Parts: sequence; structure tokens; C-alpha cells
Amino acid sequence: MSLVAPAPSAPDSVPDLSWIVPMYRTAASLPELVQRIEATAACCGASSEIVLVDDACPEGSARCAARLPSAGPTLRILRLERNLGQDGALREGLRACRGRWAVLLDGDLQDPPEAVGRLWEARSTGIDAVFARRTGAYQTRGRLLTSRLYRRGLAWIGGLPHGACLFVMLSRPMIDAIAATRSPKTVILAALAGAGRDFAILPVQRSKRRHGRSAYSARARLAKAVRSLWQTFLARRLGRSL
Repeated sequence: MSLVAPAPSAPDSVPDLSWIVPMYRTAASLPELVQRIEATAACCGASSEIVLVDDACPEGSARCAARLPSAGPTLRILRLERNLGQDGALREGLRACRGRWAVLLDGDLQDPPEAVGRLWEARSTGIDAVFARRTGAYQTRGRLLTSRLYRRGLAWIGGLPHGACLFVMLSRPMIDAIAATRSPKTVILAALAGAGRDFAILPVQRSKRRHGRSAYSARARLAKAVRSLWQTFLARRLGRSL
């Protein structure tokens, strides 16, 4: 694992918000994504950094990212030596980030970076995480149905808000709790269910994918759902992250 453009260590360099973006087959989206993140960060009035996590992307997303001009928030690129999957890549990004808050954002532009402004406004003292609840017809009816059933299971078993997903803004205690998890198979939503108690959620319109296709097959989605629900059950029962 290597970090390009490491952040300065001065105390006054700690940003208000870290943007954590996993990169896997998202090279085509990167220029627009970073531009929209920078514009949104400026509107929020919060100092920011962008942490792009190259999850051993076969398209060379890290090379693409390194060529991007960045005039706004500090742009950092974290290169992983092997593919860890979405949760693993996000966790490495959270371990590397320095922000007082961090937002997890997919790199395919389905989740609009502009919505982070609303998540930022909804934060408050005592809130552990602010979730986006995805709305809209952004995938097939079959996938939408199974996604909704999965979200209902997370809400029922783990006490997360109905519709909670990995488009979420985390407080520093939640960042540290996820970063401290030990198992490489830890599911972030399960970790949040075990570590957090006070959540907020806002509806956000999600777009259809414009470039490429999802890296998750039906079998992979099912396997992750089962693992996630089981870990969520254990995390709530034990009262801590795994």
C-alpha cells in the first residue's frame, strides 16, 4: 500500500471533511467526479481533502487520478497492492484520512457529490453518522427489490435507519471505530451498527450508472448481504464492532 501526495502533519492542516472514494473501474468518471467534489466543498465552506483509494483497479485509475489538476481540496491517492473490495478499500481510506468528518462516496457518479452539502448541514454534536437514503429507479426492478429487503433487514437487526447505505458521512469517533476493526472481512455498516447509536438520514436521488457496470454479480451481492446481516446481528449483540 502506498500513499501519493501525503498530507502535512501540522495541527492546523486538519481538514473539516475528508472525501473517501474507492476507485475500481471508475477511471472514466474521475475528472467530472473530482471537479464536482471540489465545487461542492467550496459551497460547504468546509476545508476538505479528497482520498482516492485505488483498489488494485485494472483500468489504472491511480494513474488517471495523478494527472488530474486539483485547485481546491488536497487530493491524495492511496494505492492498494491487492483488491480488497468496497468495504476494505473504504476502511483503508478511513485509516488514512485526517478529517473531523468523512464522507464515503462511490466513484461512479451514481451518488451525486452535491448531496454531501445537505449531509454536512445535517451534522450536529452527538450525531454519529448522517446517511443518504437512495431514491429513484437507478437499477433494475429485481435489484431494487432485493436492495430494499436488505436495507429493511439492516434496520430491523442493527438499528440503523431504514435505507442506510454506504453513502454516509461519519463523525471522527465513527471513523476511528471502523479504522480499529481487525477482520479484513468486516462490513462497514455492521461496524456502524455496533459502534454508533445516534444517526440521521436524508433522501437523495441516485442516478443510473453512465460508465461500465457494477463489479458485484448477483452471487457476490447475496454473499455480501448474508455476511453483512450476520455481522450486524453479532455487532448489536456484543455492543461493539468486530
